[in-house]
Amino acid sequence: MDRRSSTPRLDAGAADSAATSAAFEARIRTLQPGEESRVLALLDGWPFPDGRSGADFFRRAIEHDPRYEARNFVVAEIGHELVSCAQIFPRWLRVRGQPVPTGGIGSVFTAPTHRRRGLASRVLEEAVEEMRRRGHELSLLWASRTAWYGELGWSIWGGGSVRLGLRQDAPAAPRSAPIEIERFDAERHLEAVMELADLYSSRRPGTVLRNRGDWLASLELAGDPHEEFLVVREEGSVQIDAFLRGTMLGDLWCATEWAHDGSDPSWDELSAPEHDPGRGAADLALLIATTQRALGLPALRFPPLRDPALEAELLRIGVGRVDEPDDRGRPEAVWMLRCLAPEALAARFELPWRPGDERAEEEFLELLLPRSSFHFWPADRF
Repeated sequence: MDRRSSTPRLDAGAADSAATSAAFEARIRTLQPGEESRVLALLDGWPFPDGRSGADFFRRAIEHDPRYEARNFVVAEIGHELVSCAQIFPRWLRVRGQPVPTGGIGSVFTAPTHRRRGLASRVLEEAVEEMRRRGHELSLLWASRTAWYGELGWSIWGGGSVRLGLRQDAPAAPRSAPIEIERFDAERHLEAVMELADLYSSRRPGTVLRNRGDWLASLELAGDPHEEFLVVREEGSVQIDAFLRGTMLGDLWCATEWAHDGSDPSWDELSAPEHDPGRGAADLALLIATTQRALGLPALRFPPLRDPALEAELLRIGVGRVDEPDDRGRPEAVWMLRCLAPEALAARFELPWRPGDERAEEEFLELLLPRSSFHFWPADRF
């Protein structure tokens, strides 16, 4: 007995046994239609630094995601209380030029009073089985707890970021024609932006295919909670050359998606005298520099650019990487990928698959979707 309490104390072994027992007393199931208020009550316990309501934040995906179904939530229930949950976000990822059914994982949360009992692990195990039953061949999530998710089968596949800033002594970039920058307006710009984004993203493996409904949902969900969405074109032209999306995450402005209508050369092709990069990358570079100036920030955060034409234009106008300490006190989140159906993927792409090898799955994923070229827009995050 603890002298400070009349409650018996458990030794470490007994505590582990009690936690395991509690986890297996829980009922793991999918959410039923009409139970959304119950899972939102659980998610309302999610701590937001700015004091926002967790229920209001997570309600957005329920209301706006066109692929939402109650069964996308896997929950743990003890008695009549939901104590842990995870949400499946069905998506189609571009892989080797083909759309692959993928289950995104998000909204992973356990009530503080029920943590360290293995509940979240059981919820995610059931979510994996649910995704397999639905024919998902890959699973993707965004996480900073990489070791824990790694133990459950996901591998770090992308992420990290660069901070880009305009040098104080950077000269004004010469232009053959002035540009016009304006805020995105869905009624006037959506069709052109959809076409531009599809062209640009189709060359970037790992991006999400979006139809019109997905785009409308993205406009509601990409901000945190508000989004900056700018388009640029040559003055007097009706054709949009580029766009840039971003949102404030804490005190950092983070780019969530961009596109331009220029070519997509390698560095070697870019240096060839006969290469004509077009105006899209140049206009996007100016849009980035203008956005930074307008926001009055020392730098903007971007996912890895992987766009030599854009990088060359940024360097030309004096925008480069900024070494700035990250004092948020937590590790940066990264994308993690998991292969759910290697046999199906091997058959789809006519690739070799060696079952039984401990490293075979990760090696197969690297062959299928190399880390060095993986590109997932934060605007599609879940």
